Formats: sequence, C-alpha cells, structure tokens
Amino acid sequence: MPGSSQLFALEDDIPMLLGVECSRCHLTWFPRVLLGCERCGSYGDDLTPRTFSSAGRLISSAEIKQVDGQYFTLASIALEDGPVIRAILDDEVPVSINDTVRASVIEDGDELAIRLHKR
Repeated sequence: MPGSSQLFALEDDIPMLLGVECSRCHLTWFPRVLLGCERCGSYGDDLTPRTFSSAGRLISSAEIKQVDGQYFTLASIALEDGPVIRAILDDEVPVSINDTVRASVIEDGDELAIRLHKR
C-alpha cells in the first residue's frame, strides 16, 4: 500500500491532510492548491505547503439522497489545526454536531482513500 496521495500523506499510518498556509495573512486551506490566497491575493513564495491533522470537530452535516435512492452524509469539519473542510462521513457509527471525528485510510481498488468517522 503506497504511503501518500495528492490529498494526504501517512505519518505513522495516520493520514495528514496536505494543505497550504499564506505567510502574509495566515489563511489556511485544503486541498493543496497553490494558485493564490483567496483572502489577500498573495501567491508564489508567500504560499507555504503544510500538513494538517485529519481530526476535527463536526460543525454541520446533511444527509444527501442520490438518484439511485442511496444516501450519504456530507459534513463540515473544523480541523484541530487548520481550515474547515467538507467530507463524506462513514455512516457505520452515528455522529452528532460537536463530536470529534478523525480520518483513517482505506484501500479503494488500487488507490488509497480516507474516510472520516467518530473518534
């Protein structure tokens, strides 16, 4: 199983999200897109790649019904050390607003993926 993807890297089997911090205004974001800071417009050397914990607090969620009748839960998660991200939650264990969630790695065919679930 490879140790990284374009969205995360593994550190001791724990996924760390690959993001960016603007050195001028300190805005952080995920995923790692280096086009420019959406707050202050800085670009180039002012954008510093960084990693964020894959754990955070659930701040909102919505159950989404797909065309085929299946459901999934889309969530907003405030990372412990970074930005708010959107992710699909693993529905095996129910979660509530303010619960702590974390990511784990799963193999999805030939690729690695991360799933968020209650900690």
